[in-house]
Amino acid sequence: MNKLNLLNNYLGKNRKYLLMILNILLVVFVLLEITILNNLRSKFEILTAGTEYCRTCSQKGGNFSRGW
Repeated sequence: MNKLNLLNNYLGKNRKYLLMILNILLVVFVLLEITILNNLRSKFEILTAGTEYCRTCSQKGGNFSRGW
């Protein structure tokens, strides 16, 4: 507990700036996560669209075993 009090006293003057930096970093990482998830979703939609196309082709006589 003594170490926490020392750390609290040491960061006392700069706490506001530390919180601002941490909040900005949090927003940056959330935005990166959203862009990564959107990218993965679009790749999944491309893959599922290809397999759906091949299902309709196989009904017409096409032979696509891997989905493309």
